[in-house]
Amino acid sequence: MEPLRFWTRSRRRVALLAGLVAASTLAAGWYTQRRPVVDVVRPVRREVREVVVASGRLEAARTTRVSPRISGAVRNVLVAQGDRVRQGQVLVVLEADELEEDLRQAAARVATAAAELQRLLTGPPAEDLTQAAEALRAAVRAGGAQVRAAEQRLQDLQQGRPEAVRVAESLVDQARAAAAAAQAELEAALAAADAAASAASQAEADARRTRALVAAGALAAADTEKADLQASRLKAEELAARRRVDAARARTLLAQQQLAAAERQLELARRPASEAQIQAARQELQALQARVRAEIATAQARWESLLKSPRPVEVRVARARYREALEALRAAQRRLAAREVRAPFSGVVVEVFAQTGQTVAPGTVLLTLADPTSVQVVVDLDEQNLARLRAGQNAWLLPPGGGSPVPARVGAVDPQVDVQRGTVRVRLSVPPGAFGPTLGRTVDVSVELGYWPESLAVPVGCLQQSSDAASVLVLVNGRAVRREVRVLGRNDRWAAVAGLDPTDLVVLRPDRLRPGSAARARVVPPEP
Repeated sequence: MEPLRFWTRSRRRVALLAGLVAASTLAAGWYTQRRPVVDVVRPVRREVREVVVASGRLEAARTTRVSPRISGAVRNVLVAQGDRVRQGQVLVVLEADELEEDLRQAAARVATAAAELQRLLTGPPAEDLTQAAEALRAAVRAGGAQVRAAEQRLQDLQQGRPEAVRVAESLVDQARAAAAAAQAELEAALAAADAAASAASQAEADARRTRALVAAGALAAADTEKADLQASRLKAEELAARRRVDAARARTLLAQQQLAAAERQLELARRPASEAQIQAARQELQALQARVRAEIATAQARWESLLKSPRPVEVRVARARYREALEALRAAQRRLAAREVRAPFSGVVVEVFAQTGQTVAPGTVLLTLADPTSVQVVVDLDEQNLARLRAGQNAWLLPPGGGSPVPARVGAVDPQVDVQRGTVRVRLSVPPGAFGPTLGRTVDVSVELGYWPESLAVPVGCLQQSSDAASVLVLVNGRAVRREVRVLGRNDRWAAVAGLDPTDLVVLRPDRLRPGSAARARVVPPEP
């Protein structure tokens, strides 16, 4: 009986357990059927390129405001807006009357300085040495004769000898002859000096004319040097002639003084001498002796100076003066050349401001010049992109009306933000010839802010963005779990993220499901 009762109870327990399992299975199946089905995707590895899109305009990358280097009045404006010009072409011409006069004066100073330097380098002419020695000997002879005559006159006055009159008359005759000869020599020297001055002036004029012809390209540059050397040589001859005039004038003055002294001696010899006359003759003798000593000392100093020339210090000073004069001439030539304002490069005249008769100065903008072969695109982007913009980033340009995108690069990002518009200016480098020479055209611009070639990515619809973080909903064991992710970059379709696994089931439309909700996953293929 006992085994049978035990067996009966066991069968009842098994039946009850089987019923409970079946009921549980039916309840689970019913519950599963009641959970909503949501579309999910698995993160995939793909490239994600984040770009910002805007409209830009074509501008010349190379522009300049042309200004003069000197002040003056505008004589001619030779170009107009829209004209094409080549590098070095004259655009504006300024008045140059004063500059031309400055150039002539500077050239004259160079010729004078060159003549003086040449004179010092070659040393004093032999003629100058001969004249200085002759002047010294003449001063000694004439001075000695005057002193002896004065002494004799004083002696005659003191002794009252009648032969003094005869001697005085003889001295007067000699003095007259010497004065006449000295006057003739002076006139000859003056005539020679005038001829030398005329020749030097003509040579200087020829040199100026030669420089003008060389500047115009009619003669070679060597002709200028030849003309300058000729002018310098004739200028030196003129200076030598002037020195000969000075020496002749000194001898004439000396002869006239000797004649006057002889005439006074004759006059004294003919009159009875008084004590006052004797005293006056004595004083005259003393003054004459002092003057003769001074004249002899001057002549001797002049002769010794010529023997020692040229002194090194004089040559250094002359060289410095010549270099200064030459630099002043070159500066005058540069200023004269600067009257022609030339194009710094080939391009198109964008705008002309200069007007004939207008007074301008360095810094005054005469016109604006642009190089149409060097093109850039200028685009204003939202200031929120400033931290992610940098030179060298890729970009693409699409002209109005369609066509293939043209690759470009970010050339520069302005560091300052336009606070009124909240934008930052970006300049894109464009391949040469991509858009032709037309400036001012509008183009569509896409600037690459980031590129992730092999990052895990999900459709942007999967992201839930808050003020400080981004997250997605992931189905784990049939329930939605919020998972924070780090967005590396995004475009209008895909977002490159960190914090997910390729096996995760990411809810495609998280706004339809709350965290913790049960759901069934339906894996959908990602869009291409």
